[in-house]
Amino acid sequence: MNWTKTLGAVLAVFAMLGADFRLLRRNPKAGWAYAVITVFGLALSVTLIWNPDLPGPSEWISAVYGPLGRWLKP
Repeated sequence: MNWTKTLGAVLAVFAMLGADFRLLRRNPKAGWAYAVITVFGLALSVTLIWNPDLPGPSEWISAVYGPLGRWLKP
């Protein structure tokens, strides 16, 4: 089941790149930025497909700033 979700995510990325290829070829800087952001998003989505119990950003903020909040409380 995870393989089909992963394949779907990869196919979605290829569809996005195929649709925007002509526009991105004209401007190399935008093309590189688009590629980096897209690959980062694909890696994140595949990671979450295979390990959905990873903590989210709000849990990371609580872990980092939790001790500071307890220290600042009177």
